[in-house]
Amino acid sequence: MIPIAMRTLLESKNTAALLTSLVAELAKATNELRCARQDIQKAQGRLQFVLATVHVLQERDLRDEITEIAEGWHAASLDHKETNR
Repeated sequence: MIPIAMRTLLESKNTAALLTSLVAELAKATNELRCARQDIQKAQGRLQFVLATVHVLQERDLRDEITEIAEGWHAASLDHKETNR
């Protein structure tokens, strides 16, 4: 069901005017889809960056923990040697 106001508007336009309007609407919609695809690609790039950064930070944190543990063991080993002298 077409609203009365829209039907009145459509009936008041000739075929050429309506076709011109439809072509313009198609062009706008096509451009909006192109922009949406580009936005999706940008968002995917941002997500990949965030995920890669999270992995790097996790690896860094793990390396830091391992280093701290190793340094603690080394210090404990030195303390043990000093105690046993």
